[in-house]
Order: sequence, then C-alpha cells, then structure tokens
Amino acid sequence: MNKNAIAIGILIFVFVTVFALSLDTKSSKRVQISSRDVALNNDSSATIGGGKDVKVNLEQADFSSTKVNVNSSSPNFSTNNVQFDEQDTGFSKQKSNINYKNIDMTEVDTALDAANNISTQKVETPPPPRRYMYQNIDWNTWKSNFVNQILEDSLDIHELDNYNEGDWLSYSFNVDDKGKITNIVVKSFALKQSDKDKVARLIKSYEYQDITLFPPNTRKKSARVFAVMMLSDTTKKSNPSDFHDFERVKIQY
Repeated sequence: MNKNAIAIGILIFVFVTVFALSLDTKSSKRVQISSRDVALNNDSSATIGGGKDVKVNLEQADFSSTKVNVNSSSPNFSTNNVQFDEQDTGFSKQKSNINYKNIDMTEVDTALDAANNISTQKVETPPPPRRYMYQNIDWNTWKSNFVNQILEDSLDIHELDNYNEGDWLSYSFNVDDKGKITNIVVKSFALKQSDKDKVARLIKSYEYQDITLFPPNTRKKSARVFAVMMLSDTTKKSNPSDFHDFERVKIQY
C-alpha cells in the first residue's frame, strides 16, 4: 500500500468521525454543563453541576417542568418576575378575616363594673295603682249606744223616782276625737236644778271611756249628742233610726 492510499483512508475516517459526532451532538437529550455562565432553554430535564457559582439571570421564566435538579453548593437566582405553576402545594387558600382591635383595658373594666352594677341593683317594681272606696260612717249606732248607756245608768239616780210619769228632761253635750266631753246642757221644766246637775255629772263620768271612741275611718274631730228622756215606770231604749247623722268618706284599700 502506498503512501497516497494511507492518507486518503485517514481523511475519510476523520470526516466520518466528525460527521458522526455532529449528528450525535444534535440528537442529544441530556446535556451536562460545567461552564460558569449558562443560558438555559429547557425542553426536558437538565442537570447542572460542576461549577461552584452558577447564576441564572432570567427576566421572566415559567417553570412547569416535572423535575429540575440543580447541583450547586451556592446557586444565585436573579429574577424580576418569576411565575410558578403550582399543581398541588398543600396550602388551603382561604380568605381569613381576622380583625384585631386595640382595646383599652379601662373600657373593659368600665363595662364589667356596669354589668356588676346591673346584677346587684335592686329592681324596684312600681307600686300598684291606688284603689278607693266610699264608706258610710255609722254615727247613728254610736249615738244610740251612748244614749242607751246614759238611760241605764240614770236608774241609779233615785231622786228621779220622785217625779211623775211623763215628766221629761233633755240633754246635749260634745265629744271630741280624744274622748273629752264638753258643753253639757241639761234642761227640764219639772226637775230641780240639783237633779239636773246629777244627770250632768253622770254624762261627764264617761269622759275618755271606751264609749267615747269614734267609729273607724271617720274624718270628724268632734260629735254632738242630743236626746230627750221621758220618766216612766217602763224602760224604752233608743235605736239608730232615732238619729240622722250621716258621714260618707273615701278610703283607700
């Protein structure tokens, strides 16, 4: 074999080898990069390794690849706008409404004191409406009882037995609400003055006794009693219908 044939064979081998390498470079899907300044355009997974400082300067990058491996001890990423397409982050994006207000504790204390005062205050119920009624004061019964008491006690004045049947005497007097008896007047054409005085003393003896107590609920401060006594062998007592003293008062109940 001559020298020309050997040279041609070497040239053919070198050409085939360079062509094959160029084809292999275009069809490669995995690239290892060890340079310091790298610009990436990822169509598939890429592994970056080798250099200590790897900088990726992106104006706008969308990362949607399923797997990105960056093997670097100190990567620096400089970007103005980075968008991440998050499939499932595990965070619940719910709007939380938490309103915080800086409350002065003096306002809280005041509100608590007011609540305590409300719970301890005595609830006063309004009094029921007043009710009234009208009542008739029974002065006629009171006077009849007083006159009958004088009639019974006059039987002890034996000087009255010396007079004729049918002789009469009249008497009158005032009684106040304290039981005091005043203005006693005894009149008779038949009786002696001494016997009339005995009747007056009998009436005065009832002063401040129970018989002088006024009827309940009366508004009167004094009452006047007037009666006529007929001397007889038989006794006839008075009754309330013999008197006409009426008082009507308004009382509360």
